[in-house]
Amino acid sequence: MKMALSCVCMSADVYVVCLQHALSTEKEEVMGLLIGEIDMNAKAKISAVVMLRRSDKSKDRVEISPEQLTDATIRAEELARVMGQPMRVLGWYHSHPHITVWPSHVDVQTQAMYQMMDQGFVGVIFSVFSEDRLTKSMVELPEILVQEEDEAYQATLRLPNLNQLAQLHNSAVYTKSLCHIAEVVEGPLLNALEQRHASNLKRCEELMQESQQLAQTLAMLSPSHSV
Repeated sequence: MKMALSCVCMSADVYVVCLQHALSTEKEEVMGLLIGEIDMNAKAKISAVVMLRRSDKSKDRVEISPEQLTDATIRAEELARVMGQPMRVLGWYHSHPHITVWPSHVDVQTQAMYQMMDQGFVGVIFSVFSEDRLTKSMVELPEILVQEEDEAYQATLRLPNLNQLAQLHNSAVYTKSLCHIAEVVEGPLLNALEQRHASNLKRCEELMQESQQLAQTLAMLSPSHSV
């Protein structure tokens, strides 16, 4: 194919299958091949999927053997005969458990290799079991700052010949430092977390409404409703 793809469309059924496959294990990456067709507008339409067994069971690496690619091509030809429309292997997908969705250097090399043979070869990554490390780091920041101030204060208490006036001064400085952390760090952090919580609640409500609308649409399209 000489023309670059304009967009990629994946059917809901294929998306669910790929997602369930990605969620099947959080220890290793899984992979599969995407089957479909490319229309005259250079739009890739993915309508089927072939799950592949892992030849290399490394937790951060997946490989597609030539035999698996050949089997998937045969499967695409069978689907083309059954459905009466062109079908071929359009690309591949794999999972990234506990890491970001961004492709690794191995992923980039693999994708480049397949695109040398087929410019329109699609690569899809499912990032699953991901953690919000940014939020976790934000929550840990006040604790780290308090520990630093506490260590500095405890060090002053171990000084020899420290008179009572100096002890009172150091205690006041320590208390002031803790108040400063609470004012500058913990206050804005709490506000940010509350805003994120409110945003998540609103998003959950929107998704619930969308789910109800889809359920109503499916009910209207069901055969029993039409009868």
